[in-house]
Amino acid sequence: METIFVSVASYRDGECVDTLVDLYRAAARPENVFVGVVTFTDPGDTSSGERCEAPQLEPYARNIRRINLDHTLSRGLSMARHHAAKLYRDQKYVLQIDSHMTFAPGWDSELLRMVKSVPSKKPLITTYPASDDDTSSTDVPVTCRATWLRGEGEEGVLRFTAALEPAPQPGEFLPVPFAAGAFMFGPAAVLHEVPHDPGLAYLFHGEEELYSARLWTSGWDLYTPDMNVLFHNYARGGSHSASSSRYGNKYWADLMMRPEYGDARRESLRKVAQLMTGSYPGGGGRYGMGTARALADWWAYAGLGPTDTATGADGSKFCKSLRYGTAGVKLLSGEDEPQQEAEAEGAADGAGGLGSAQSGGAAAAHTRGHRPHDRRSTKRRSGGRSGGGGGGSDSERTLAKGRQAVAGAQAVYDQQRAAAGGDRGP
Repeated sequence: METIFVSVASYRDGECVDTLVDLYRAAARPENVFVGVVTFTDPGDTSSGERCEAPQLEPYARNIRRINLDHTLSRGLSMARHHAAKLYRDQKYVLQIDSHMTFAPGWDSELLRMVKSVPSKKPLITTYPASDDDTSSTDVPVTCRATWLRGEGEEGVLRFTAALEPAPQPGEFLPVPFAAGAFMFGPAAVLHEVPHDPGLAYLFHGEEELYSARLWTSGWDLYTPDMNVLFHNYARGGSHSASSSRYGNKYWADLMMRPEYGDARRESLRKVAQLMTGSYPGGGGRYGMGTARALADWWAYAGLGPTDTATGADGSKFCKSLRYGTAGVKLLSGEDEPQQEAEAEGAADGAGGLGSAQSGGAAAAHTRGHRPHDRRSTKRRSGGRSGGGGGGSDSERTLAKGRQAVAGAQAVYDQQRAAAGGDRGP
């Protein structure tokens, strides 16, 4: 049976329920679609749909497995993706998505067609999903560009961008070196072979970079879909302003204001940097690189150098439309961490704070300088800012508290998982 496990991680997102309703509504064979959704919710908010439950989902209740945790236990996306994988129950394929998406009719049949058509024994269909602002567009995003971030604390971290390529021919699957967390589809064996690392606390940019390299070195081949079947809500204004800003502001305002956020996040970024250069002590175990291909070969394949942070990948190697420059080419990036953090700061501080945050689509260009949360975090720590998480007893104590908080969140999750019948995931 061609069953599909859909992995969803949702942080206080009122659009999550609409995502699941549309997923089942648009599926050609909804009885073969099984969802594992991890929701981080505010127990006091019962009206926004954060728990991702609705009467429209009752016909598929047997196909939906859930873990609901208090939002204060969240430590970022990688941990949530890790928990969602624990809800897997032997389905043949896996689809990883975000919690604010819509679907083309027959999306499941089309993805099955694609994954069976690509010339690989270990294929993954992946890209930044097209925007739901125009679901009729036949241009397909191809995640082929990478730039080095310049923001404080993010030196040496890659950010991916997709170019919207003219409609490919049916069966034309462009190979790419970069995976997109909001849309990955392939054989479910990937859940066991390349599991998400629950210890990467508060990591956003850097997560896709690391996971792309881990997938490729484990022998997985990444391909762009030959048509759009999933659509993402990137909008920060217009008809989506209420839901999108609610989602984004809640996530960043909640997490970035925690005392342990700065140091714990820097530790995660340091781990990514060491894994990406092969210098992490012990190699990272099951959360490190694979052995099917060399890490150096991934860097060469991507057109990047691990120490040449002045030169990114311009995308021309994989995107035909970029071989003559970016003029006239539409670019699409995933959700933007620094911009959303700035918006959260603006919402938290109001008129007397940092001022109104600019809004814009995911394809807009963003200025990356010093980041408000880093400056605020520095003021909170009398020991001063430490690039590596040390450098003063106050900073070390804060980092230790962050580690304890991550361990506490894992313990609570383990208790809930045991109460639900134990761990049968990968």
